Amino acid sequence: MKGTNKLIYKNFFKNKKILITGSTGFKGSWLHLLLNQLGAKVYGIGLKPNKDQRLSLIFKSKLIKTTKFINILNKKKFYSFLNDFKPEIIFHLAAQSLVSTSQKSPLETLNTNIIGTANILESLRMLNRPVFFLNITSDKCYQNNELKRSFVESDPLGGKDIYSSSKACSEIITKSYNDIFFSNSHIKISTARAGNIIGGGDFSSDRLLPDIAYSYYKNKNLKLRSPISVRPWQYVFDVLNGYLLLAYKANMNKKFDFEAFNFSSNKEKTFSVQQIVDYLEKNVFDMPLDYSYKKSNIIESTFLKLNSAKSNKLLGWKPQYAIEKSLSETIQWYKNFYEKKDMLNYSLLSLRGFFKIK
Repeated sequence: MKGTNKLIYKNFFKNKKILITGSTGFKGSWLHLLLNQLGAKVYGIGLKPNKDQRLSLIFKSKLIKTTKFINILNKKKFYSFLNDFKPEIIFHLAAQSLVSTSQKSPLETLNTNIIGTANILESLRMLNRPVFFLNITSDKCYQNNELKRSFVESDPLGGKDIYSSSKACSEIITKSYNDIFFSNSHIKISTARAGNIIGGGDFSSDRLLPDIAYSYYKNKNLKLRSPISVRPWQYVFDVLNGYLLLAYKANMNKKFDFEAFNFSSNKEKTFSVQQIVDYLEKNVFDMPLDYSYKKSNIIESTFLKLNSAKSNKLLGWKPQYAIEKSLSETIQWYKNFYEKKDMLNYSLLSLRGFFKIK
C-alpha cells in the first residue's frame, strides 16, 4: 500500500449519514460493508437480492438493519425515505449493469439507468439540503470508435449499445441538473467512470471471472465469448477507494463544482479475455480450464481503456493492485466460497486488510 492516500479519510466517514443506492449489488454490497466498518451511519437501498446478489446475502447479518428494499423508479417512496434520512453523501450505484441484459430488455435498462437517475436528482432538488451526490456510471459511457486509445474525461459521450447509451445519458442528465439547479449551491455533484471491476462476490451472468471460477471449481465447460476483447480490468477495493477519495476531496473543497473522474487499471498493461484465461491457467490453477468458444450476438466494443491521470493528479488515487494480484485475489475468494468457508469473516479480513482498518 506504499504511496497511497488511502488513510486520509480514515475518520472522515465516521458518523456521516450516507446513502448507497444499489446496495444489494456487487459493488454496492462491498461499499456498504466498507462504510459500515469505517463507522458511517450508512443506509443502503436496493432490490431484494436474487441469485446474482448472493454477496448481499453473505453480508446480510452485518447489514440487514441498514438495508431498505426500495426501487429508485418509485420516486414517491424514494423521496419519502430521502426526506426522513437526510443523508450528507449519496453514492448512486443502482443500475441495470449488464450489456447482455440491456439487449434483451432495453426498456428496463433505459428506465432504470436514465429515469431512475433523474428521479434521484429531482428528489435532491425537492429536498434542497447540503449533500454530495456521486453518480457512479461506467467506462462504457464514451463514444467508442475503436481507435485503441485511452479515454479521458473530456472525450465525447455516446454508446453503440443500449447499456452504453443509457450510461452516457445518465452522465448528461447529471451534468444538466448540476448546471441548471445545483451549480454554486450547497448540493455538490460528481460522476465516476469505471468498469470491468473484478473481485470476489460477483455472481452476475456473463461475467468473465465468476464464470471462470464456476467452471474450474464445479468442473464445468466454460464458454468464452470475445476472447480478443481488451478491458480496463481492476480490483473492486481499488475502485471503492477512488469513490471514497472523491467524496472526501469534494467535501473538503468549498469551491468544488461538477467534475467527472475516470478510475482505471495501470496504463502500462492491457489484458484481453484470452490473456486472462492463459494467465490463470499458468499461474493460479492446478490444471487447465475446460473451455470452448461461442459466437456472441452481443454488440459491444473490442478495445476499451480509460486514462486515470486526472484522478491521480487531483485525488491522489492510483490502483494498488496490479492485474495479476487482482486476478489471484478474486479467484482466492471464489475458491473459499466453493469450499464453503465462512465468507463473511473472510471478506471482512480482506476488506480490513486492504483499507488498513484495525
